[in-house]
Amino acid sequence: MDLLIGLVIGVAAGFLSGLMGIGGGMVLVPALTLVLGTEQHLAQGVSLAVVAVTATIGAILHYRHGNVDPSTTMSVAPVAILFGFVGAFVAGGLDSTTLSRIFGVVILLMALWMLFGARNPAA
Repeated sequence: MDLLIGLVIGVAAGFLSGLMGIGGGMVLVPALTLVLGTEQHLAQGVSLAVVAVTATIGAILHYRHGNVDPSTTMSVAPVAILFGFVGAFVAGGLDSTTLSRIFGVVILLMALWMLFGARNPAA
């Protein structure tokens, strides 16, 4: 049964990652923790491993469609990589409950921002 659930979670994460650029983590982490009962640290690690592959494939396809600005990518990527290390280090020192709550708050804030945040009419 867990295999079937894992396949469904993988389908949802992969499809939504490619469709919306969410990286799958916003689907994978809650699904792994809430549906499969995976510990928060493990769920985030699995999510990052899966996202590394799906993001690479998605980025290549979006680049081919002209949806990747190399200049923006090169200005954002080094800082994101550096703070990815910092975030992983900090996460390693937090208990699972605290990490899970932080994750939930961040998802909630991002959802509210996307729903009600200021929009750029030129975009």
